[in-house]
This record gives sequence, C-alpha cells and structure tokens, in this order.
Amino acid sequence: KIVTQIGVLAQETEELVIVTNNVFEDGISYEETTAEYIEAMGQVNERLAAMADTVIEVVAGIPVVWKGTLL
Repeated sequence: KIVTQIGVLAQETEELVIVTNNVFEDGISYEETTAEYIEAMGQVNERLAAMADTVIEVVAGIPVVWKGTLL
C-alpha cells in the first residue's frame, strides 16, 4: 500500500524526493515484530528504488550514485 500511494503521489508531482534510512546496517538482533517491520521497510526501499529514476546513497556525507545520475 505504501509503494502504491507513493506511485500515485509521484504521478501528481513533477519532482519527488524520498529520504529513507538503510534499515539493515546496524547489526543488532531485534524482537520478531521489529524484525518484521525492518524487513518490510527493506522491501519498500527496494521497490521504491526500482521505480526511481535516480537512487543515491549518502555515506559519511559523500553521495554514491546507485542508479541514474547525480544532479
């Protein structure tokens, strides 16, 4: 539902910027419910990246372009 609604929003705007967090990077083991949420957010991030024209990860303030070009 999240991805669908963001797709609707993207169709209604000229430029859409989404900022999200890398949800798998902390290396901590979480309770089952939290782990399920993190997995769901990872899936949302993957689907948004697939839809996006440009995907940029910022690592220590340095942009890393994974898809598209840095504007």
